[in-house]
Amino acid sequence: MRERDFNNEYSLDILANGVVHIVFKDGSSMHGEDVNLLHERYKEVNPGHKVKVLSDIRGLRSVDMKTRKFVSDPIAEELVESLAIIVSNSVSRVIGSFILGLNKPKFPVKLVADEEQGFKFLNVHSHESVK
Repeated sequence: MRERDFNNEYSLDILANGVVHIVFKDGSSMHGEDVNLLHERYKEVNPGHKVKVLSDIRGLRSVDMKTRKFVSDPIAEELVESLAIIVSNSVSRVIGSFILGLNKPKFPVKLVADEEQGFKFLNVHSHESVK
């Protein structure tokens, strides 16, 4: 995969398999305005259809209330088919578990250790970037 071009706290790629791939910069945080931007990007990917999301939160250190609630928001349910969250350390695992524990999404979600497990859960194989 190519070197990441971080926009603010994260990079976002639309992969050839239709997966939205988000990678958070080391030490980053996510706020409500980021959720709004991601929401707009999801709608661009596949208008009128749900997307599969692979979110690498290993670098994420904090999230605000709006971000935590997004996974259980009806808007997320309309946009997201399934979500794989890459975690590898105790901080990212706690953040992922906390978000999912308090805000139960109505779509399949799994915490995974790496991209390969994430793609397997999302039931896709290719992971080349479209751009």
